[in-house]
Amino acid sequence: MKKFTIGIFLLLATTAQADLGLVGRSVAKNPATGLSLGGNSEKFFVNAKNVSNASMPVGSVMVTGTIADDGYSVTTSVTAGAFVQCVYEEVCAVNDFCSCQTYGVADVLTDVDANIATAGQQAFISESTAGYAQPNPLGSIAAGDVYLGVFLDSDSNPGTSGLKQVFLRLR
Repeated sequence: MKKFTIGIFLLLATTAQADLGLVGRSVAKNPATGLSLGGNSEKFFVNAKNVSNASMPVGSVMVTGTIADDGYSVTTSVTAGAFVQCVYEEVCAVNDFCSCQTYGVADVLTDVDANIATAGQQAFISESTAGYAQPNPLGSIAAGDVYLGVFLDSDSNPGTSGLKQVFLRLR
């Protein structure tokens, strides 16, 4: 019985280690060094492959790529109901794996065509510009609107697209 218990313990211990990995998994990073951290952190990232047709700038809102069906490919979309995966924290070339944030404070591209963002307002995927976020799409929240997080800053320069701070909640 003792050997059986030890065997079960070892089996469970090795199984718990099996799902550790960086592709498609949340990873906490030290913002000063860029190295992975153990335990909790204020920001979480996944490594995501850019399968869109263009290099994506910092703050691009990325949705799950549905062509490759691999779980880590991302692209951009304005389709209502598209599943938001993450926001790139760095420029990402086509077919490259790049660090993409899923949780915490992030600079997110905000759409010029959308309503004016105010601090505390919910952020959604833009319905007019792929790769961007917007506040309350079309003035109201509909069933197909995809939530990103909450704007932390009010729009200091209305009518211009650009990076705005958003607390992401995509985990």
